[in-house]
Amino acid sequence: MSTPRALLTKLASPAMLVPAMSVMLALAPSGMPSLAASPANADPVPLTPPAVTTGGAPEVSQSSAEVTGSVDPEGIEAHYYYEYGPTTEYGQRTPALPGVDAGTGSSPVNAAATLVPLTPGVTYHYRLVATNADGTSHGDDQTFTTLPDQPPGASTGPASGVSVNAATIAGTVDPRGVAASYRFEYGTDTSYGTQTFGTVTADLGVQTVTLDLRGLEAGTTYHYRLVAGNPGGTTVGEDATFTTPPIASPILAPAVTPLIGVPSIAFPKLVSGSSTPKTLTKAQKLAAALKACAKKPKRQRAGCQKQARKRYGYGLRGRASVW
Repeated sequence: MSTPRALLTKLASPAMLVPAMSVMLALAPSGMPSLAASPANADPVPLTPPAVTTGGAPEVSQSSAEVTGSVDPEGIEAHYYYEYGPTTEYGQRTPALPGVDAGTGSSPVNAAATLVPLTPGVTYHYRLVATNADGTSHGDDQTFTTLPDQPPGASTGPASGVSVNAATIAGTVDPRGVAASYRFEYGTDTSYGTQTFGTVTADLGVQTVTLDLRGLEAGTTYHYRLVAGNPGGTTVGEDATFTTPPIASPILAPAVTPLIGVPSIAFPKLVSGSSTPKTLTKAQKLAAALKACAKKPKRQRAGCQKQARKRYGYGLRGRASVW
């Protein structure tokens, strides 16, 4: 028969602890908490980090890429971000931690981002990463290649609105995904000599640009061309020309009424207080006629003065500027 000490030692052994506790719990008074409902070998509650899927890159340019993916928060507040770089070490992250809030739902949500700045002509690796209180999940690695360096397109267009001293020249610029600058070169020969500059944005495709020219010479042929550039290089458009029309007459104003028969310069005049007409010299008649011309509207003066000189001679030509 075992002694009390031997019995206590046996009950204290590991093999007897669990059965002994079961006996004790079974004998616990009603209403007392019972550990029998949570056996020592019960399975732990599983953790549920977010479910992540890395998507494709539908928009890629020389310096940026739009990437897509989805995140299922699994009912726990979650955030996501993208890792990217030229290798699977990545090295860059967007946005900064903690990332974009994906909510607390139990179904996938879209997770898109734009990766910038990128280097032209380089293959990049990227993946979507999401985290919640239960852990962090990494999507599969994906890749894309940025567009290589290439200069913009430039095409010289036709001139319009050509007049004796003005014209509008035009052309088109294709930035090819990168902001570009352009210039019109123009002059009276293919050395051009004059330049006017402008810029176009990267994301609007082929764009039409124009330039209004003023102060041109009548009856003159002008050369012009469009030149565009970006970090990928420079494109020179073809040479084009236009010719301003000549001036048809030195006097562009409408024809004026002939001076002959204008009462204001009728001769001879009577001297006040005498019935005998006073004979005037040609010089006096010309001076009076020019003085009358000076009172006419500005656009009629030149024609009036020309008619007066033709009729009375040119003796006072040097004094015409007085009026």
